[in-house]
Amino acid sequence: AVRAGARPLRGVDVGVGASCIYPLLGHAALGWHFVGTDVDAAALEAARGNVARNGWEAAIELRHARARWSRAAGEGETA
Repeated sequence: AVRAGARPLRGVDVGVGASCIYPLLGHAALGWHFVGTDVDAAALEAARGNVARNGWEAAIELRHARARWSRAAGEGETA
């Protein structure tokens, strides 16, 4: 838990996924704030819904990340 007057810790979840489970648990259990990123827009939309259902939009920020690697480009090649 966060001490009175202390700034909450801020975590980063790279590849947050649709469930957004680590930011949700981290905020629920420890009061941490999070930035979560994912390359999948559909996963981020589902994660935003999970955050909104809990009313924690001020504590959990979700960002769409651009992939630098693409399956379409082939293994080991950049897009």
